Amino acid sequence: GRLAPGITRREAFALVEKYNKESFHIQHAETVEAVMRYFATNLGYVGEVDFWGLVGLLHDLDFEQFPDEHCIKVREIFDDEGIDPQLKRA
Repeated sequence: GRLAPGITRREAFALVEKYNKESFHIQHAETVEAVMRYFATNLGYVGEVDFWGLVGLLHDLDFEQFPDEHCIKVREIFDDEGIDPQLKRA
């Protein structure tokens, strides 16, 4: 089936701002979001563009606060924040 993010872009961006204070990390998240949306569109995942965009937006959610646990701590954050498991697995 089609992948759906289960969270709005506004809610996802609020999480980015909650866990990241440096403008570089926030801008990086938005840049990766745009890249993921581009590739989803151009690779034919038209119905999943929002999903893949949010994967990009949230991909480094743990990096600023937990650099030594990057890609590990984010799973816990996703669970604590009630993020759809599909996003965690992506």
